[in-house]
Amino acid sequence: MKNNNQYDELLTRYLSNEVDAKEAKTVESWIEASHENHRYFERLKNAWQMVAVKNALDYVLDEMNVDEKWKGFKQTVQSKKVNKISGSEQEQFDSTYSAEQAPVWKSNFEN
Repeated sequence: MKNNNQYDELLTRYLSNEVDAKEAKTVESWIEASHENHRYFERLKNAWQMVAVKNALDYVLDEMNVDEKWKGFKQTVQSKKVNKISGSEQEQFDSTYSAEQAPVWKSNFEN
C-alpha cells in the first residue's frame, strides 16, 4: 500500500476498540496484506501506546500534587461563610453525639 495515511483514521479507531466487526476484519486483512502494512501498523500502535502511557503519567503526577490540592481546598473552605453556634446549640450537639465523635467535630471548628 503506497499511502498508509489513508488508513490512519480507521487504524486509530481500531486501536481504540471503536470499530465494528466488519471494520476490524478490514484492518486485520490490511495488516496481513504486506510486510510494509504490518510494520506501519506496529509503529502506529507503539506511538499510540506511548501516548497512553504519557497520559497516565500526567494524571498520576497531577494527582501527586497534594500541596496544591490542599491549598485549593483550604481556600475553598475559608471562603465559605461559617455560622457560629451558640452555647446551647453546642450543648445539644454534644448530647447528640457520642464522646468519640464530638471531639473530632470540635477540633475542626476550634481553630
